[in-house]
Amino acid sequence: MLDKVHARQSEKKNIVDCSKSEADWNIWLQSMHDKTVTLLIYDYEVGIGRKQDHQVFIKDCIRPAETDRAGAVAEVSLREIVGRLQDVWGATYDGEAVVWRMWANEATRNLDRSTWDDAVLAQPPPRILRLLRASNSRLQKHLNHLNHSTSIALDCVNASIAEIERLRQDWEAQGRRLEGRKPNLPSPDLSWIFVDVRNRTGFG
Repeated sequence: MLDKVHARQSEKKNIVDCSKSEADWNIWLQSMHDKTVTLLIYDYEVGIGRKQDHQVFIKDCIRPAETDRAGAVAEVSLREIVGRLQDVWGATYDGEAVVWRMWANEATRNLDRSTWDDAVLAQPPPRILRLLRASNSRLQKHLNHLNHSTSIALDCVNASIAEIERLRQDWEAQGRRLEGRKPNLPSPDLSWIFVDVRNRTGFG
């Protein structure tokens, strides 16, 4: 049924021929334990001999395990996806139950359950995002960050004010010391300057 299997191990890529016996496949599966294997399935591949084989693969590996009468995802699967979305994103977003259900519908609408894991981990679609709001825990974390930043800024301002006040007090104290020394300073005798000027000019 499968034409090729690409087994990716670290940086190595090996193409495995699918014409193996069941025993060989079991040995190969054991050797690939804890390794990532990528299966490439082609709708029109000649290796798929019968249409029934393709339909069996689609049913077993792609389509939802349970669907309603209209072929849509069954309620039990939707509830499971809602729970997974809330587990992943509940700490980030708050929303009404109907919004989480809309998000689950969006994630499963392609009826390809092989893509659902990625859809759950992806950011919400824009039309869903508009209906969500930041969770209380996220909002509280943001407020705590703002309070911390504000507290740091206030501490810096208070420290600057205290430093300016200290400089002002030092300046005033220095001025008082200078004023206290003035009475002890001798009065300047300028008479010799006057005499010297008269002698130089020839007056007197």
